[in-house]
Formats: sequence, structure tokens, C-alpha cells
Amino acid sequence: MAAQEILVLPAQVRTLAPQLAGADGGPELVVGEYLAEGVRAPMVMIRSERHIYVHAPGDPEQLYDLAADPDELTNLAAGGNSAELDAMRLEAGRRWDLEGIERDVLESQRRRRLVAAALRRGSHAPWDHQPHTDASLQWVRGAAAANERPGRLRPRGDLPG
Repeated sequence: MAAQEILVLPAQVRTLAPQLAGADGGPELVVGEYLAEGVRAPMVMIRSERHIYVHAPGDPEQLYDLAADPDELTNLAAGGNSAELDAMRLEAGRRWDLEGIERDVLESQRRRRLVAAALRRGSHAPWDHQPHTDASLQWVRGAAAANERPGRLRPRGDLPG
């Protein structure tokens, strides 16, 4: 499966600034994903008005009731199945193909390791390579062009007149 590009159009973006300032309301769901250091697989989060759900393959699921437990101390997912847990699992499955994302990340890492190994062999040649030439031999004009320069090789061919 090839990596998918996500296009975010301005109409899709919603600010959470009013909610951060204490205003009521806001989007029905807030979602987030984390694919960097500290996790073994893609980690996703869904927050509804009352609940927050966190899922990372290989780690225990987390579900908290923010109204009853604002400090997120009691993991409701540890207790087994509930309607809210099932709904959050379904929403996560609808939004993300976590196995596909993990496959794409691992394939990308494999390609980057192959390129890194190839770049470690041989000598380094920067992409902005500038050949080292003596411009004084290339751009001398007039009568001075006929004069030899001590310790320097003359370019082949005639200089332009």
C-alpha cells in the first residue's frame, strides 16, 4: 500500500482556541495521531465531549470518562467491553488503517536504510559540486593571455581572441 497524501482544505480546519479559553461547545470529536519517538506503532487518540480514547497497537487501550475522572486515573478500557469503548474502537477503525500505516513506515525506513548504506560507500560528492578550476587561466584577455604563468599549466587549445 502506497503512502497516502492528506490534503487539508481551509474549510476542514477548525480552531480549538475558544475551547482552550473556556468556551463551551466545539467539534463533536477531536482526533490526533502520533508516529514518532516513544511509540512502537502508530498511536491515535479520539476525544469526544465526555470521553478520551487512546490506542497504540501493542499497548493497552485507554478510555477515560473526563466528566467523572478529569485527571484520567481510571482506565475504563481495562474493565472490558462497554458501548463507549466499542464506539471508539469503531471510530478509530473507520479513520485509520493502523496496520497499513505501520507497513508504510517500515517500508520507508527500509528504503532509507538502503540509501544510507549506499551513501556510506565511496567518497562524498555534494549535490552542488563546483569543479575546481583556475579562472585566471580561463578568463585572461588581450596581450596578457599569451604570457606564461610560472608553475601553471596552460589550458589546451587556443584562448579566444
